Amino acid sequence: MKKGIIMVLCVVFIVCMGALYVNIECNKAITDPLKITKELTVKVDRHEGLYSVLNRLYKEKKIINPFFIKYCIKKNNINTEIKQGEHKISPHTDLVGMIKTLNESVDLKEDIKVTIKEGYDIEDIAEVLDDKGVISKEKFLECCRNYKLPQYIKKDSKRRYALEGFLFPDTYRFKANTDGNIIISTMLKRFEYVISDIYAHGKINYDKLDKIITIASIIEKEVRVPEERAKVSSVIYNRLKKNMLIQCDPTVLYALGKHKEKVLYKDLEVDSPYNTYKYKGLPAGPICNPGKASILAAINPDNTKYIYFVSNNDGTHFFTDNYNEFLRVKKVTQGF
Repeated sequence: MKKGIIMVLCVVFIVCMGALYVNIECNKAITDPLKITKELTVKVDRHEGLYSVLNRLYKEKKIINPFFIKYCIKKNNINTEIKQGEHKISPHTDLVGMIKTLNESVDLKEDIKVTIKEGYDIEDIAEVLDDKGVISKEKFLECCRNYKLPQYIKKDSKRRYALEGFLFPDTYRFKANTDGNIIISTMLKRFEYVISDIYAHGKINYDKLDKIITIASIIEKEVRVPEERAKVSSVIYNRLKKNMLIQCDPTVLYALGKHKEKVLYKDLEVDSPYNTYKYKGLPAGPICNPGKASILAAINPDNTKYIYFVSNNDGTHFFTDNYNEFLRVKKVTQGF
């Protein structure tokens, strides 16, 4: 009987001591979670959460056991949102103050290098910027939709993005959380510089610029071998002169709004002003953002009679003005 009572008392004592220990540690977690004597720099990476940071700091012996910190956070319903960047935390900062500091926006000292490849469309650019931590894809696309257009960019409700074709592909440096309008302005200035350089001391015909960039965007998507740019350009111009359908697969892919390895016959039926298999003339607007070489090819096409070209399946194309010859080569290279 006495042994039973003693065991119960021991259990009660252990439970009480455990509760006391948890209470002490929780109070410590709230009032003094840090184990530092001087200012601490905490770097928060993109998409990194608070608990991940706490685990890392514990391994570095900078905070007390994160179990109690997390317990207090949940118990007190403390906001766990934190922001990317380098944050300075002073010694003896309490839990709420520490998380508040980690949630403050900071100006990252280091610029982020962003390479926009030739042929990227606006949604590709948005994904790169998002992935690099410069701006979210959604915010950038929203800025593209609402940006006040310069006079040389055509306003057309049929276009997916009015800025498409004019955000010049290059390597840029931006800070994290850069405003989308600043990014767009920077890329447009680069475009304007390149166009001015192309025309040198000549006068830029802004009425024709839209057509040139649209053709350049098709060239950019069609060509893999630099020497073929001016040839593809000649095919487009020759077809336009003959009032023929341009029939370029990349325009169909842009109309579909997705990347595909192969365009199927059913894809050619998509009802879109970008579908050059369905509607004559150029698509509603550029289908990507072309580089300088493709813009030059659109300005200076080769003097040919070509109106057909077909892939040789090695990055090059076969060019001809003979339909039967085109069909023969297409059957050999494409199987139909």
